[in-house]
Amino acid sequence: MKRILAFLTSSVLATAFLASCVETPAEVAVTGVRLSDTEIELLEGQTHNLTATVLPEDATNKGVTWTSAVPNVATVSDDGTVIAMAMGASTITVTTVDGGFRADCAVIVKMRVIPVESISLNYDKIGIEEGSGVYLSATVLPTNATNKNVIWSASPENVISVDNIGKVTGLIPGEGDVTATTEDGGFTATCHIIVNAVTVNAESVTLDRETLELTEGETAVLTATVLPENTTDKTVQWRTIDEAVAMVDQEGKVTAVGAGKTLIVASCGGIEAACEVTVKKVEVTGLTIEPASVTLAEGKTFQLSATVSPANADQTVEWVSYDTNVAKVDANGLVTAVKEGTTKIFARSQAFTDVSASCEITVIKDPTLRGISINPSELTLTVGQAQTLQVVYTPEYATNKKVSWSTDNADVASVSAEGEVTAKEEGVAIVTATSDEGGLTASCKVMVGKTTGTRVYCYINNYLTSKKILYLNGTPDPLSGAFEVIINDASYSFAYLIGMRADGHDLYTLEWYQSSISSGNPLFLCKNRKPLYRLDEYFKDPDNVHGMAARDGKVAFTYYSTSGENNYLIIVDPDGTVTKSDIPGDYKNMYDMPCAFSPSGDLYIAPDFKDPFGDRHLGVYKYGTDKEWSYYDLPKHEYPGQIDISDEGDVYVFTLYQDDDYYAVLYKNGEEYSVTDQYNKYVNIDLSIAGGHIYTVALDEDEKKATERCDGNLLRTVNIDSGLHSMHATTSGDVYLATGKRIYKNDAVLFTVPGEIHYISYFCVVE
Repeated sequence: MKRILAFLTSSVLATAFLASCVETPAEVAVTGVRLSDTEIELLEGQTHNLTATVLPEDATNKGVTWTSAVPNVATVSDDGTVIAMAMGASTITVTTVDGGFRADCAVIVKMRVIPVESISLNYDKIGIEEGSGVYLSATVLPTNATNKNVIWSASPENVISVDNIGKVTGLIPGEGDVTATTEDGGFTATCHIIVNAVTVNAESVTLDRETLELTEGETAVLTATVLPENTTDKTVQWRTIDEAVAMVDQEGKVTAVGAGKTLIVASCGGIEAACEVTVKKVEVTGLTIEPASVTLAEGKTFQLSATVSPANADQTVEWVSYDTNVAKVDANGLVTAVKEGTTKIFARSQAFTDVSASCEITVIKDPTLRGISINPSELTLTVGQAQTLQVVYTPEYATNKKVSWSTDNADVASVSAEGEVTAKEEGVAIVTATSDEGGLTASCKVMVGKTTGTRVYCYINNYLTSKKILYLNGTPDPLSGAFEVIINDASYSFAYLIGMRADGHDLYTLEWYQSSISSGNPLFLCKNRKPLYRLDEYFKDPDNVHGMAARDGKVAFTYYSTSGENNYLIIVDPDGTVTKSDIPGDYKNMYDMPCAFSPSGDLYIAPDFKDPFGDRHLGVYKYGTDKEWSYYDLPKHEYPGQIDISDEGDVYVFTLYQDDDYYAVLYKNGEEYSVTDQYNKYVNIDLSIAGGHIYTVALDEDEKKATERCDGNLLRTVNIDSGLHSMHATTSGDVYLATGKRIYKNDAVLFTVPGEIHYISYFCVVE
């Protein structure tokens, strides 16, 4: 080997030396060419590099060209790179440029296999009818898998069948599964098949009768026939058009309920048939009332019972009293005795009104004394005064009205056998009346002072007799009729009162006087009931006085003139000077017009009225001592208000406004001062300022409780009989309330208006 290398090295050196010394020899011709491979196999997309060797090695021109016999199967590049294009066979040929020598390589291209990964069906579960079919389609993934063939099978084969393209046929009713299996990989997908029997719909429904007559309580069974005979579902649904007449169950059993007509409907598959049912009432043959007669005391109740024959007839009866003034009866036969007398209570069958019965009711008075009270329950006297107390008996017709009188402090006040109390010395005594029957007691608190005490006035109307009475501390005022006025030789005295106000220790009243021998009714402003000034020339309609105020001897009235359809203000000065002025403003109707004097003598009015557009307002008018008018609206103005003025001259208005619920709001000098209470409907309210405090009262929605507040703080809640008339607070802190028939002091009844049809019209407290 070393020798060969030495030889070659020497040859090369010699050749190089000779080449440098002699001319270049002639070109060396190509004698052949060979390929690195003569046969290759490739998969679609694969490549392979062929290498061509040109002979001899020292050939001058070694250039070659490449060609493919079938380029669609395999291609070759200039550098001999073969690319497998598609399954098949081709020959790659290399040809020398010099001499055209050739060499071939056979190329076999095989298909690339993509395996199946999954299979799914277009339905997981499906129902078909017997004899019908459905096509299932299989989705094999990936979509370019080489072998996407599937094999279809069905089980059980007596229920369903499937062909080689996935068509499923229902053979008999039942359930089964169809499975698709891939040839490549054996993947499976299954669809659950439900084969339903062929549905045969109902074509007609008939009943065994078209009409049916029953008596209340009777039953009958209807039979329905559904055609054709092979109807798949022959279930019949039953219903009634009017359950008040007849009911039907799902077996076709009809039950008569009440008189009338209705239809019983049978339906199957939307096909209906009906039977007209007529129900008649069970005829009532008799009616009895137990007991046949009853004796009751007034106010007592008794339950009557009525029995209708026969027992299966309608037991409903109607009750009525022949004379409801003697006894009443409700819809259930409960009798209430009203007053002494005799009457009959009738019951008749509601179904057969010609069948009736009666019970004789005798109402007697119960003379048992059940209670007593003293009117007044509180009495203020000065030393030396005397007043007779009145006993109120419950019931009024009690037989035994004997009472005995006693006092717990005879040194302060004594009491006679007739109930006359005599004030002896300053102090407090409790005078008690004790009934002879039952030992019932009632008391009156007697307060004796050295000077005249608080005077409580209330003016009542008897709406039956039109009699009007002014009460002082619970008894008729002795000054009514005590003053006489002579006009044109005719004597006039007190007739009735149309307004009153307190001013310090004085009482101012507006009173009509009348004469038994002369026509005409002079109108007087009175001080402590004594006529002071005659005013009828200034009042066209004095009965329409809507407001009255008094302060420091000045008295004012607001009133509406029906004849002139105007609103007026009249002020009477202490010297008798009378000023009359129209109340200005563009209003349609002015309702309440309460008023009050300020310490400086200005008059303020808080009217409730409608403007020309019908909008309701609550505002404040001022009539100054300079006789000039001014006005401002209150921001919330839905309802009438009450007005009063403090000793500092602040103007307060107490009213309600509505925002869903009702709110009691107090204004001070036109600005909202406080909101005290909330109600769900309109309620009565009032305002009184005394002793430097602001007192308000508002009735509850049931008109049974009055809530009193002092300076916005809850003072007390007073249980009252009915309706709030007005309130008056005193400098000592006592609060007086007037309702329809009672006067309350703080939380106790002070006086009760006697009689059932007397009601308080005016109320005033003079300290």
